Formats: sequence, structure tokens, C-alpha cells
Amino acid sequence: MADHNGVKTLFVRQPVPGFEYDLAYHPFLKGELNQALLGRHLRHHWGYAEFDQVIRSNPSAPWTTNFLDLASLGKDEKKALYVDVVHYTGDFAHKIAVAIGQALLERKIIG
Repeated sequence: MADHNGVKTLFVRQPVPGFEYDLAYHPFLKGELNQALLGRHLRHHWGYAEFDQVIRSNPSAPWTTNFLDLASLGKDEKKALYVDVVHYTGDFAHKIAVAIGQALLERKIIG
């Protein structure tokens, strides 16, 4: 629909605590996925892993041109990235915003 109407898009897969983040640094999950605290967010753990397989098996799929995968952005961070169960710290939100901004400029979506 966006293409049909001349709207440029960028779809972003955001980081979540249950995927490629060392929960030892999470202030509320205490090193393990906690169903009571995460509720439906716990599904990210499985959904993101499954989607990762889709991405790897289809690296040149048409939808990849307007897709930015930030799911692993916190993978190597050795500090708290969340202020509660799922919301980012200011520093991590800034890191995400910079990555999105750079992608928008590099792909000439804005300019």
C-alpha cells in the first residue's frame, strides 16, 4: 500500500530482552526469562528466533530493502538496557534512534 501511494517505508525489528541480550544485566528478569513478569512479551523469545531463521534463509527477499534489523543491537552490551521489564533506558533508546536515523539517511528515505 505504501509503495502504491508513493510513501517510503522502513520497517524496524526492535530489540527485546528475550532475544540476544544477556539477562544477567536486566534489572527485573534476574538472568532468566520470567513468564510472570513478561506475560505475552515472553513470546518474543520464540518469535524472534523463528524470524531470524526466515531472515537468514531469505537474505535477498524483496521486503529486505526496507527492513532494518536491530534485534541484536544489545547483544554485546554489558549493562542494563531496560528501565522496567521491556522499556529501554535513555541511552539504549538513543542508540536505537541513531541507528534508525542513519538507515533513513543511507537508504535515502529522508534526506
